[in-house]
This record gives sequence, C-alpha cells and structure tokens, in this order.
Amino acid sequence: IYMKKYIIATFSFYLILMLVSNVGNAQVGLNFQGVARKSDNTIIASQIIKVKLSILQGAANGELEYNEVRSVITNAQGLFTLVIGDTGALSTLGNFNNINWKNAPKFLKIEIDPTGGENYITMGTTQFQYVAYAKFASSVDAENIIGTIPVGAGGTGVKSLLDFKKALQLDKVNNTADMAKPISSITQAALDSKLGLNDILNYTKKAYVDSVNLTKLNIVDTSFMLSNRFGRDTISLSNRINSKQNSIDTAAMLSSYNERINSLGTNVSTNTASITRNTSSIIANTASITGEITRATNAENTLSANINSNSASITSNTSAIIANTASITSIINTPITYASLTGTVPTWNQNTTGNAATATIAGTASTSSKLITPKNINGVAFDGTADITVTADAGTVTGTTLKSTVTGSSLTSVGTLTSLEVNGRATNSTAFNATTASTIDFTKSNLAYSSNSPSAFTLSGLKDGGTFTLAVQGTTAGTASFTAGGFTFLSVNNGVTTSGKHTLYTFIVMGTFVYYFMTAGF
Repeated sequence: IYMKKYIIATFSFYLILMLVSNVGNAQVGLNFQGVARKSDNTIIASQIIKVKLSILQGAANGELEYNEVRSVITNAQGLFTLVIGDTGALSTLGNFNNINWKNAPKFLKIEIDPTGGENYITMGTTQFQYVAYAKFASSVDAENIIGTIPVGAGGTGVKSLLDFKKALQLDKVNNTADMAKPISSITQAALDSKLGLNDILNYTKKAYVDSVNLTKLNIVDTSFMLSNRFGRDTISLSNRINSKQNSIDTAAMLSSYNERINSLGTNVSTNTASITRNTSSIIANTASITGEITRATNAENTLSANINSNSASITSNTSAIIANTASITSIINTPITYASLTGTVPTWNQNTTGNAATATIAGTASTSSKLITPKNINGVAFDGTADITVTADAGTVTGTTLKSTVTGSSLTSVGTLTSLEVNGRATNSTAFNATTASTIDFTKSNLAYSSNSPSAFTLSGLKDGGTFTLAVQGTTAGTASFTAGGFTFLSVNNGVTTSGKHTLYTFIVMGTFVYYFMTAGF
C-alpha cells in the first residue's frame, strides 16, 4: 500500500550516449538522466531513490547482458543523473566492457524504487537508437568499414585492387606490351652486334665517294677499279650481313633445339621410369593372380574331395537308415504279449481297464490298491489310494444325545465342550494371561488378567450382551482408563488403586455402552 503512493504516472528520461573520459582513468560509460514524479505528477524532489538499469539483447524481453543498481539523489526538480557502466554501482551483473554492441538491437529496461528500498517498479523498456551505438566505435574492426579511406587518413584512397595497382604503378608489370617490355643487357649486346641501317648507309656513302674519285682515272681503269672495288665491298657487306644474321639465328636455333632435346630426354627418362614401375606392378599383379588361381584350384579340389567323401557317408547312412527302418517296422508289426516281457513292468505300463473280476494284468481284487471308479463316502471321494477323514455333522447332536437318524454309534452324550457362547461371548476353560500388556483381547476368554500397573488399557473382542472381567495387579498405584472401538465407557466408582494389590474391573456391554465398576484391595 505504501508503494502505491509512489507509482509514477510519468517518468521522463532520456539518454545521452557518449564516451565519458576521466583524467587518468579512461572510464567509458553511457550518461543517463531522468525525472521522477509521483502518481499525482508532483516531482520527487531531493530524495534518495534506487535505480536498476538492465541492458537486454534482441528484444524488450530479451536476454540480459548487463545489469546494475545505483542509489541516486534527485534534485529540487526531481532530476537525477548517472553513468551506466561507471564505478560506484551498488551491485552489477555481467561486465559492461564485454557488451557486444555490434550485436544489435539492444534495449534498456528502467526500474526504480522511490523509497530507496528493494521494491522496484518497472518504468518501461526502450530500444537504443543509432546514436547509442557510438559506443561501438571504440571497438570497430576492418570488416565493418564501408567506403574509401583517404591516404592521408591511413587508407589506400582507392576502391578496388586494380585502382590500387595503378596508384602504385604496378598495373603493367604482368601486362606490358611487347614493344614496351625491357630487355636484359646480354640481349641488348647481342642486338648491338648486328649490322644496322647506319652501317649500310656508311658503306653506301663510302662507295659513292670512291666512285667520284675514280672518275678522274681512266674510264676503263675507273670502271674496272670501281667494278672490282664495288664488287668486293658488296660481297664483303653481304658476307658480313649474312654472317651476323646466321650466327644469331644459328645460336637461337641451337638453343631451341637443345631445349627440345633436353625436354625430350627428360620425358623419355620419365616415361621409361613409369614404364618400368608399371611393368613391375604388372609382374606383381600377375604373380598375385596366379597365386589366387592356385588357391582357388586347391580349394575346388578340396571341395570336390569333401563332396565325394560326404556322398559316400550319406550313402552309408542312408543304407543304415533303411536297415533301421526295416528293423523298427518289424518290431512295430510284432504283437507284444505279457509273456514276451522281461524284468519289472512299471505300473504305468499296466492295463487299468476292466474290473477286478475280468482284469488279467492289474491283479485281483485282494491285491488291487485303487478302484477303477472312485466312490463317495459321506460326500468324500474315495478310490482306495489314501485314507479319508469324515467330519461329523454337528447337526446330528441334539442336546446331550444323538439324533434318531444316527444309528450304530457308541456316542451317548455330548461330553465336555471347550467353549460355549455365554453372555454374548464364548469363555475358555482358562483365563487369558495378558502378562504386562495393556491391550486385552476378550476373544480369548471373558476372563483376563494383567500385571501392568493401572494406566490406559485398550480392549478388543467386546460383544453386545457380554460380561467381561479384568484383574490388574500393578507395582504402583494409579487410575485406569479404558477404550474400545465403537464403544463408550461409563463408571461411577473408577478411582485410584492400591499399590501391590489386585483390582477387579467388571464390564457389562449393552449396545454401544460399556458399564464398569472396580473393586480394589485384594
């Protein structure tokens, strides 16, 4: 009832989710502010209250990831402020620093006790919005980055691997055109040794100068000399060109030929080794197959021998069975007579048919121990195999004599009876000795005695119309009480007994009431 007074109709709160850093303590938490009001909308001002804040995963009733309880004081306007995850909490459940903010959505459940006790009222549950996940920025990893990071910020400044290669000028390392590809110094030297265009031009110029100079000579000499010189120079130039080209082409052809020869030799060696291994495998498999064929042949020979042996055995057994069958048939067809039997014949083989007058095997009437057809004697079946006991019918006794229908009996009187129905209960010839027991069974006798001191006694065997007597001798004095199922006990003189003396209690049963009186001092 006291708490109902503080049920809050409106509980204003908002979250300021930011990183809170304290000097020297790098504490990270979530700022929280709220305004507490009573049910009549009045502010709970300048009062200690308890706030329980729970961070839930996945739903408003989801799994609890973190929980803390704090004691705060509202100001004059009912406002209070705290930092979720900061030090100073009264109790916590879970570790705030281990919350996986990446795993969204998350919800904040707020509970308060306006009296500062432990009776919390749930004010509601709200979902963290995107601003709350600024907390996640402190643990961001590369797989969560989207977009392009500038080089100045430590990124690549590009969006793809191809752009990254271009930025590092690595895009043509594996895709350079043939005309732009670099060559080695050895290849360059070989190319330089070839006769180029400049050489041909130089030779042409020289031939031209020589030709001009020779015009001054005799035309014949000039023609002859020019012809010879030009011929020699041309031949020399042709030989030089051919020599250089042939040298390079021959070297290239020889190199290619040697590579092909080496490759061919390697392949031949490899194939030869493979053929050798396969040949060895074929030889081994052939030996294995030969062994299997040999074992199969031996097994077949053994099976054939066993079949022949078993056939002979079956033939022999068949002959024996035929002979035994003939012998058994002969025995079955031969009549068995008593004269043909030898030794002791068991009783279960004897002929039990017929009667004593006609029996030839069961014996004669003087030796027979069993009747063919049992007879009843006074209602008891009798076949001669065992004695019978006939119980006398009490209805044959009338008073102290037998009924007139009973004949041939020597019984002339009833005699002494062991028990008799008197006053509703049979009394035995001796009183029931209950020794030290406090339970008295009057089915044993209408008279009973006990050495137990007077106390609470339980009686059984009481019967309407009966008279029962109990003698009690105890070592100590006392007052006895009595109970029996279905009966009410009434007495006018039940009192204290005398120590060491006998006390006699007499019970008279009338319906469900038991009247008793005591006589003490014997």
